[in-house]
Order: sequence, then structure tokens, then C-alpha cells
Amino acid sequence: MFDEEFRMYDIDTQEVRAMQRVLPKETFALVEGLMARWQQAGMPLKPSRRGFAFQAPHGDRLTTVAWIYNPDRRHPDCRIEVALNLLTRRHISIEQIDELRDDLTRFPTYQAEVEGPVLALAITKTVDGSDMERLASILVQFGLSLA
Repeated sequence: MFDEEFRMYDIDTQEVRAMQRVLPKETFALVEGLMARWQQAGMPLKPSRRGFAFQAPHGDRLTTVAWIYNPDRRHPDCRIEVALNLLTRRHISIEQIDELRDDLTRFPTYQAEVEGPVLALAITKTVDGSDMERLASILVQFGLSLA
């Protein structure tokens, strides 16, 4: 991996507190756990205006594996998006991307009828801690496989 240390984001950082203010308490707890798992695996988060990017070292650059977004006018729930087309453009093998897609289709809010180049997974009340733990494992394993 990279020799540099990445900035850690937790409840004491402004960006995470901003997310906490807009999410229901239960949803925030799930999201915070996912973000912590990602960072504990040694991979960085990058804050954006609407959420965070989950990045992984890939070759000599960082590649965004997924994003977590706050609710907005078009999306009433917090959601995780995985841009499968971006991963393809980053020369990640089709086999790895297909395996990631297959793993993500088991998430409770996956909707096959709306799958496109971006796979979106809403974090609704039907999602629990074990669902998020499985999702964290899938994403972390994929991110680490890129190094």
C-alpha cells in the first residue's frame, strides 16, 4: 500500500458530524461502523459535499470503490453507490467486478430492475447491523484486493 498515512475521519471531525446531523440515529450508527471498518483496514475516506468516497490504493493511485451519500430530494434514504463502470475504466478485472456485483446483490435493498453502471444500495430501516457488517466485509475485501 501507500507509505503515507491517511487522515482518519470519526465523530470528532466536522465532516462526520455533518453527516450525523442529517441521518437518523440508527442509520448513522450503521454508516459510522462501515466507515470505521474501511479505515481500520488501512484505506482512506475522502469527504465530499454530499458524503464520503471509499478509496483504495490501486497501482500508483487511489481508486474510489464506493460512495456513501446523505439523503437528498431524489433519494429519501442514505445510500451507498458502487460505480461498476468506473472500476472497469480503472482496469480492474471483469472477474473481480462481477464477483463484487454478485456479492452486493445479496444486500437487502438491492434492486435488480434498476441496476446500471452504478449499483445503489439504500440504507433503510430494513437494513440491520449484520447486513452492514457483511457489506463492510465485501467492500473491504474488494478494496484490499486492489493493492
